[in-house]
Amino acid sequence: MSHKVDLGHAVFGDPASQLQVQFTAVGRFKRPMVSPFESSGFNETQLPELLTAWVTEAPEIELRFDIDITPCLERTLTIFVTSIENAICSSKVWPDLGFTIIFKSCDYSNNDNGFMSSILTFGICRDVSTPGQSSRRKLPSILKNPPSAHPPPDVPSATLAAIDIHLHYAFPPGFENKCDEAENFSSQVFSERNLDGFVDFVNPMQQHSIPHNKGAEKHSMSLYRLLDAGLQRLLLPASKKVSRIVMVGDGRLGKVHELAPAALSPSYRQAMDQRGVSIPIISKAIASMIEGSRSPDIADQMKNLLRRIDTSLIDSTPTSSGPSLNDAIKSSLWRISQTKLRKMKAPRLTTSFFPDFSGSMSTDPDDDGDICMLFEFSKDLDEVLEVNDYDDLFPPTYANTSQEMTGELNDLMEEICMEMDSESSFRDISSSSPATTFSIPTSCQPLRTRSPCSSPNMLLSDPVSDEGRFSVLEFPEN
Repeated sequence: MSHKVDLGHAVFGDPASQLQVQFTAVGRFKRPMVSPFESSGFNETQLPELLTAWVTEAPEIELRFDIDITPCLERTLTIFVTSIENAICSSKVWPDLGFTIIFKSCDYSNNDNGFMSSILTFGICRDVSTPGQSSRRKLPSILKNPPSAHPPPDVPSATLAAIDIHLHYAFPPGFENKCDEAENFSSQVFSERNLDGFVDFVNPMQQHSIPHNKGAEKHSMSLYRLLDAGLQRLLLPASKKVSRIVMVGDGRLGKVHELAPAALSPSYRQAMDQRGVSIPIISKAIASMIEGSRSPDIADQMKNLLRRIDTSLIDSTPTSSGPSLNDAIKSSLWRISQTKLRKMKAPRLTTSFFPDFSGSMSTDPDDDGDICMLFEFSKDLDEVLEVNDYDDLFPPTYANTSQEMTGELNDLMEEICMEMDSESSFRDISSSSPATTFSIPTSCQPLRTRSPCSSPNMLLSDPVSDEGRFSVLEFPEN
């Protein structure tokens, strides 16, 4: 069964062109049939539990973009869509995260507001080594293989299956003249041309020299910069600001890498894999020492621990025989490690999804560099998603079911966990980016081969609910 979780929304503005984008994201998570999320949907009380679950990536994560734009910039959207496929697939961010990305499909449609809409679908899967590529820089095996760490049975688990992103590009109130200029520019160019009984056939390589295409190209670069800012905020840890894109208003985007660090945080993934190997060994040793102890206090703490673990199993019903001491210690150590690693800050990066378009220099010759984005989006964001106090989704501290453990057993496990936390597990791996070479691995085949944008089917047909700040959209079981 799958569930959709609203990841929030934000409005980003480009001072160079005054163009803004409303960026809305929804995550789709799949879970086992038996788990703490067995109800019909997520609610506010269950969302924090997702932060304590072991969330990994599905065999393929679908990244879907639903893009619409104000009618006066439809020419710009056409140029943008024809180039974004290569820009996203050639981005070096995906290899840094250990992923391969492939283009799957493209579609066009017109929405109810009269805006032209483009729907693009990409598939993201774990990178695998391909023989015969000697020139390709090698990634650590942790970035190429499925996670080797598997949580104990009583730790809830889920998989990240899809990320749906809706982009609405428009000019803010007070800058309608920008839209009028863009709309009338191409008609002025064509009216000045002398077409006395002949037709000009323009080579595609010469199109950038035509004035109306230059205007569209300028706005197309702004579309890239705005999308880049949104993707960085949504998918990556805190990054150093390398462009002039600003956030407008009080919108808030959730951090997918915080919800699913095992999928999108290589350092977390590597550290948990290391602990996944050592925790069973340590648990067995601790269980052996406790079982051989004659201390009444340790015996009482052992009984309390077993009782607590037994009542917090996935099916929420105590088992007939109860959990073993070894399993109880293993689960406690796993939860402690998960919590501590989540609190560690990832290194700040200067990563850009589209470095060729993220320059801080203005593309507008009339821009004096002092323009501030003072106007919010004209479209009512509450129509798409109502978000208040979004911090509730990502509390500064995380639930830990083993925090009630006291006495010598708690101290012993905490001490062992502290010794396991090594800064060497959190190396900055951004310097080990491989050369951008993409192939479709056998384990991640697209649904169909690359095709023109001709399919009449909408890939993002599910609207975003407006019933609450953490509204959940249900859809049929797979």
